[in-house]
Amino acid sequence: MVRELDRKLPADRLSIHSQDLALFSKVLAQQKTDSNKTYSLHEPHVKCYTKGKEHKKFEFGSKVSILVTQTTGVIVGALNFSGTEHDSKTLTTAIDQYERLTNRKAKSVFADRGYRGTSQINETKSMFLNLTKYYPTKA
Repeated sequence: MVRELDRKLPADRLSIHSQDLALFSKVLAQQKTDSNKTYSLHEPHVKCYTKGKEHKKFEFGSKVSILVTQTTGVIVGALNFSGTEHDSKTLTTAIDQYERLTNRKAKSVFADRGYRGTSQINETKSMFLNLTKYYPTKA
């Protein structure tokens, strides 16, 4: 059908729908082993993340980092990462955003274990929590 539309649509209509048709063609041509697959036609930026958990091997979406103050719970930073980099690689960018927005240096950062990798970023000390202690999984 995509090929049919490509051949039969008038040039003015084809130029209007060229991005959609290119997306459809890409989805139809992708193979199981391809990288940079499209998982959603209405949200083509969605990525597949390997979780490595028995009950949830994969998640689809985008990686987001939310910075919240420890005492008040006010959101002081939010970032959306389009790649599939490891959580620990995004922490520096999140701290940089916090410092840029607040004009303050972060003394310490508390994050879940997914961010493990370095105990200190510049002058900021990193501490990693075992959230299953606070949010146990249901049996």
